[in-house]
Amino acid sequence: MADFPKTLDREKAHTMLTAIKTIYDGAGIPFYLAFGTLLGAMREQDFIEHDADIDIFVMGKDIDRSVAVDKEFKQYGLSCGGTGAVLTSSGRRLQAQVVGPREEYGSLKADIYSLFLFRGVYWYVRRISRGIGIHKCPVPLEDLDHMCEYAMPFHPRHFSAPAYATLHGAKYLVPFNSEELLDGLWGGGGQWKVPGRGQMGINLLTVYFRLGEIQDEHNITVQAGALEGV
Repeated sequence: MADFPKTLDREKAHTMLTAIKTIYDGAGIPFYLAFGTLLGAMREQDFIEHDADIDIFVMGKDIDRSVAVDKEFKQYGLSCGGTGAVLTSSGRRLQAQVVGPREEYGSLKADIYSLFLFRGVYWYVRRISRGIGIHKCPVPLEDLDHMCEYAMPFHPRHFSAPAYATLHGAKYLVPFNSEELLDGLWGGGGQWKVPGRGQMGINLLTVYFRLGEIQDEHNITVQAGALEGV
């Protein structure tokens, strides 16, 4: 097993995520563990100590509400929304971030990613146009600009039914059939089960689905259509 330097304090991460869960549960905002945090839950039932942050998904319709409860976050000594907010040029929110006092949490943060449903596929839309496995964005955001043109697709079956996993002794909502999702992210064949194997960002389009509008694996052209933040 590879030996990685420890960059994440599990207890502090647990404290921050517990606060997020308490606040979002109270506000009726469902969220899912994502990326490295999901990987930790499924592989180690804990945070990965060589991870850098906490990752969660919310649905697009809830991203603004997830920030509107900043007053509740302040009761826990945390802040949500301002730092690390990702907006399009006209101010549409794509991503938010929860942070705490540096003297208490250091550089730890929780990234909140929004998922938009378009033509039957959930898309995590990125503002920064780089990354392995990130594809030309087909989502017709009316205010899309050159800094917001890439996206990562997720099959809707992962959000079709509730599923749960244990992380640091607490139960959290996770994408349905997370093993398949992680196979898609880390290269298939269960590579995600072994630290240091695979690379996040494998071609999810190939792993999950084929759409008639997709011309090839790396250049997506989709006809304009309605965007649903659900």
